[in-house]
Amino acid sequence: MVTIASALLMVPVLLEKSDGSNLQFTGFLAPVALVLVGITPQYNIDKFQWWLHQLGAWLAVLFVVLYMIFIGKSFIWMVIFVTIAGGLTIWKSTHWMLWFETAVYACIYTVLLTW
Repeated sequence: MVTIASALLMVPVLLEKSDGSNLQFTGFLAPVALVLVGITPQYNIDKFQWWLHQLGAWLAVLFVVLYMIFIGKSFIWMVIFVTIAGGLTIWKSTHWMLWFETAVYACIYTVLLTW
């Protein structure tokens, strides 16, 4: 539920910050993909939920990174993101996708708060 709630709370802010941009859809699709992660809590038991969970996670990361590159005006945050995500991925290699997603969303929250 927390994943779904945080995703839905991000939608208005992401859309407002990207108003007038041709790539505004990335600010909508990133939280939608995160909702897909949130609605599949038993992904480690059910094969279909695992597939949806993985799809949502990868799409969320893709759209957040695209948002930050093209709309966020956040080159410095991208450098920080790559450093954190790379370090956590190497350090926690068994759950690398979780750490990667965490770094991506920490970065987008930071961009939204400082922009």
